[in-house]
Amino acid sequence: MYFKNIMNAQSKIYYVVGASGAGKDTILNAYRLLAIKEKEKILVAHRYITRKVTSATKDESFIGLSTEEFTFRDDNHLFALSWEANNCYYGVGIEIETWLKNNISVVVNGSRSYLLEAQKKYPTNLITIMVDVPEEILRIRLINRQRESAEEIEARIDRHRQLNNAYKVDEHIINSTTVVDAVESFNSIIKKYHNKKV
Repeated sequence: MYFKNIMNAQSKIYYVVGASGAGKDTILNAYRLLAIKEKEKILVAHRYITRKVTSATKDESFIGLSTEEFTFRDDNHLFALSWEANNCYYGVGIEIETWLKNNISVVVNGSRSYLLEAQKKYPTNLITIMVDVPEEILRIRLINRQRESAEEIEARIDRHRQLNNAYKVDEHIINSTTVVDAVESFNSIIKKYHNKKV
């Protein structure tokens, strides 16, 4: 079922992209609390990922699944969006379609490599927000979280370069100062589009 047939005319899907380590999860976690405080009709969707929850991933809002569990859900059409990246499978549940139909906008932590598919599936009211960070800061963040080897980090940075040059986005945030600044920028972008027909 196509997005334009199920969503309310006022609801939006904010598809947030950026390299792992750019700070998307930190921004989205802070924005989730802000949206509740301001009583906005916006929900931040969690993701299903074939990765275990560890101390290194505690700041991410996701549900860890085995590959078998993920495949079962995918085969039974329980994901609105699903993709593969960095040796993991990622999915966003079909519950977001109910939210959108009921005039609740949705923030999704997406993937740049899946952006064209997301735009094709959801051809109206999808707004893409890129969270970016200078490459030298990105490398330091990836090293500090101690999740990947040096080779894996360089592969991520190389992928970041390629994807940044491959896709056009609607809005851009440079997350190189404070969390407060980044969340303020993100909130300003949301307010720019919220309750506005696009």
